[in-house]
Amino acid sequence: MSKRYILIALATMLALSSCFKDHSTEADVAITELVPKGELQEIYRRAQGLPLTIPCPEIEMKGVEKPLTYSWEVNYKEVSKEKDLVYPCNEFGIFPVRLKVTNGETTLFFTSQIDIQYRYRKGIYFLWGDASEAKVGYIDPLQPKEDIDLNSLALNNPKETFKGEPHDLAFYANEKYGYKGFLLAAGKNLYSFSPDEMRFLKPLKLSTDVVGLMGDPNDKLGPFFYNGRFGIMDAVLLSVNNQDYRKVLTPLTKKEFGQEPYLAPRLLYWRKVGEASTDGYLVYDNQNEVLLAKHKKAEVWFKDETKGYELLEMLSLDQSQQMVLYLRSKSDGSIKELKLKPGLYKAGKKYNHDKELTYSGMVPTNAKLAKGSILVAASLRNLIYYTDPEGKDIYGYSIVSEGNYQGSPLLKTPAGQKVVDMKVDKESRYLYIALTDGAKSTIQRIDLENHQVDMEWTDLQVKIVKIALREDNPTNL
Repeated sequence: MSKRYILIALATMLALSSCFKDHSTEADVAITELVPKGELQEIYRRAQGLPLTIPCPEIEMKGVEKPLTYSWEVNYKEVSKEKDLVYPCNEFGIFPVRLKVTNGETTLFFTSQIDIQYRYRKGIYFLWGDASEAKVGYIDPLQPKEDIDLNSLALNNPKETFKGEPHDLAFYANEKYGYKGFLLAAGKNLYSFSPDEMRFLKPLKLSTDVVGLMGDPNDKLGPFFYNGRFGIMDAVLLSVNNQDYRKVLTPLTKKEFGQEPYLAPRLLYWRKVGEASTDGYLVYDNQNEVLLAKHKKAEVWFKDETKGYELLEMLSLDQSQQMVLYLRSKSDGSIKELKLKPGLYKAGKKYNHDKELTYSGMVPTNAKLAKGSILVAASLRNLIYYTDPEGKDIYGYSIVSEGNYQGSPLLKTPAGQKVVDMKVDKESRYLYIALTDGAKSTIQRIDLENHQVDMEWTDLQVKIVKIALREDNPTNL
């Protein structure tokens, strides 16, 4: 090898040797290792509107301690840099979750999913508020350990207030065709909502207070009462229809009695057994003391039985094939019971069978049924439950007994509280009772097999006015 090439080789070796550092005389540089000791769950479930807390899995750090940083992503957007995620669950659906943990040298990733379940499903809704504003709370009996939502309308209506003294609330639905609605009456305002999200849709302002709502689980129409008349809110069109009242019932009663009717805030539908379509309805005219029926034509029914009486309550039993009316004498306050079959009507004037009054009798005074009593029907059991006028005790009555009222109460209310509303589910399994002492409230669920308290929600820090049961399935389930 020539001297020239030897010199080039030596120069190259010296250059290369200068690129390496000798660590034999100094300490090694430590590298931290992160070792996961756990994982996120495959999926976390929570009801819409309730916070969900997901803790960071335990992580072991090997080597020099270095601070950890965290990044939580939900639906591909960073939502938190805290160690544990607290997520508000405002929107329902299933969303991907990713957690990134790093100390600058080592990075770990964890993945999961959040299933935010629809908040407003079957359950108990209760109305409360003050003279200026109405609010609606929600209880899910299937999840009794969940926090009670005192203002369920706020979640999807954060900028809305529902003005007026709270009067009533009601659900109505026609599950066969997917029609449904939710109505809230407050002062002179009728508020309409989409019940699947409890989103406010439309207000209706009236000249007088709305005094009652009639929910119906088998129809798309929501009747409401004001100033002695009723209107119909259509769940599909979100429109109000008074035409059947103005064109049929008013001329009928004016023709017979010379004055317009003043209706009690009650309406009963009846329908063919096993069908969702209505066959007719009943309303009661307190002004003229008559029972008005509307089917293919309008009629006054059993007017000899109703003369001198105002309506206390009317109830539907036996799958709407029997109706029970409680009438109060305007002269002495005594109570009369009427039981009738409304009849089933086909097209035109052809009948399946005509109406029939099956029982008429006076209610004994020891039954404790009077003005101020609250009455509900367990339709499939042919039972009626009612309170005494003070709302202290609850009594039971079988319509099959035809006047055999029990003098002793079936249920006693907690001391210091009175019943303000009662509802029975459409399967006649449970009686729901709302009680209040004026400041706090209690809701009880009574099993109608043994008449024992099955579930109870106590110490609700609101004064409940009314309750409603939602029994249809939301469309997104």
